[in-house]
Amino acid sequence: MKTRISSIFLLAVLALGLASYPSMPGLDQNGPKSSFGMNLFVFAQEAEVEVETEAEVEAEETDEETDEETDEETDEETDEETQLIGVIRSIDSETQFTLETGEEIIIDENTKFDNFESVNDLQVGFEVEIEGTVADGTILAIEIEIESETEEQEQEIEIEVEIEEGVANIKAEIDGEEFEFTLEETERETIINAIIDRTGLTEEQVVASLELKVEEEDEESEKQRNESTERVTLCHVPPGNPNKAHTIIVGGPAVEMHLEHGDFIGACSNIEGEGQIEARIAEKQAEREERMAEKRAEREALIAEKQAEREERLAEKQAERETRLAEREAKALERAQTLIERLEQRISQLEDRLQNLLNKVESGEYFGNIPQRDSITNSYTLSVSGTASSLFDESVTSDVSGQVFLENLVTASNTAKFKVTGGEIFVGDNIYDIVFGKARVSSSGTGGEKDSMVLILQTIDSEANRNTVRLNLDFESELVGEFGAEPILFQVLDNSKVSGQWELSATGQLSQVES
Repeated sequence: MKTRISSIFLLAVLALGLASYPSMPGLDQNGPKSSFGMNLFVFAQEAEVEVETEAEVEAEETDEETDEETDEETDEETDEETQLIGVIRSIDSETQFTLETGEEIIIDENTKFDNFESVNDLQVGFEVEIEGTVADGTILAIEIEIESETEEQEQEIEIEVEIEEGVANIKAEIDGEEFEFTLEETERETIINAIIDRTGLTEEQVVASLELKVEEEDEESEKQRNESTERVTLCHVPPGNPNKAHTIIVGGPAVEMHLEHGDFIGACSNIEGEGQIEARIAEKQAEREERMAEKRAEREALIAEKQAEREERLAEKQAERETRLAEREAKALERAQTLIERLEQRISQLEDRLQNLLNKVESGEYFGNIPQRDSITNSYTLSVSGTASSLFDESVTSDVSGQVFLENLVTASNTAKFKVTGGEIFVGDNIYDIVFGKARVSSSGTGGEKDSMVLILQTIDSEANRNTVRLNLDFESELVGEFGAEPILFQVLDNSKVSGQWELSATGQLSQVES
């Protein structure tokens, strides 16, 4: 779990540490050299750095309380607390799921569910925020919160088809983009396929949005259809020459065309005189114009009604959209405020813990109980090289090398403790500069031989993030008496960790630096 504190606060802390340890590399002309001085400058320049987690502080305090129990020392590593956000890739069982980034999350009876009831509420694709502890490459969840759920964006689709006189007039609107075309086919399946080709929609989208209207035949059209196979007698009046009117007989489909040109149904013998014919022509023209005006008015009214309905639907959808956006914004603000309050509380707690740790470093309590310090201070160098494997993907490996500088605090027969004064560790392109730390000699077996060493190092990486490195070393010979004049070889045990990200497999040697 990572938290931010101000650079001014950290600069003050580092200044206090420098005052307490003048023999740190880069400050003591007689001590081993490192890039620590430059790293302090980089560390102070950064506006934000990551600080030690609660689990790391508690692990260090536990180490302090067990410093004098060296005969019962074990290689068991301290769990580290972490916080991450990820998307669920798979739900493996009722007590375990895996994130898309590969982390395995374990759930037990103590796991707290923040905004849901049980594991059954989780689904693949959910984004979750997890607080937990890292152990053996897996994460035991302390608290889980569903961060967000994937929401599909709904397309706005309107499709209207009017069938009139054997022609389909098609209008479609998709998210504001309009399509309008005609089709001389009236079969529903043919119309749907044509819409799919023109718009790129799926068949399900078209069927769900299609509004099909078929214009009903009026009485006159029905009459014409019924009479399409009949022969009709007309009085044909040549345009501009009514005195040449004569009787004709035509098929049903041709009747409408003749009537539009001024002909009359029935024989001309039924109409008396040229004036009567002209009067009938004028009457017919007036009727035709009246019908056309009525159809235009009906069509305009229908268009206005459809436009009003469309605008009303759009207004309703817009209002719904704005309401949803407002609700989401309110929820986001509420969640952000809650998160800020929680982070501020955690920052305050971690600042208190960090200050307490630095006070212990300054007073010497950090290094445990030291009844009588050595009268002569010797400096030592630990050199290490080998391979680092990712804790999250064993196939990812990098070369590792580095040096750790130590000074003896006490080297009595029953206890041996050291102060870490500096150094650096390289993992691939990552550089971990050692700020301070501690080490102690312990027994690796039941025989009581003092041939093991445990180191806890506080480091800063190239991005000014603070990390913890834990090294467990197994030496070829005991570390008793005057040792280090000749290099002593050691093996880095598998449970050695760098920043909770890398596991080391390496060898090295310890040698005393000539005063």
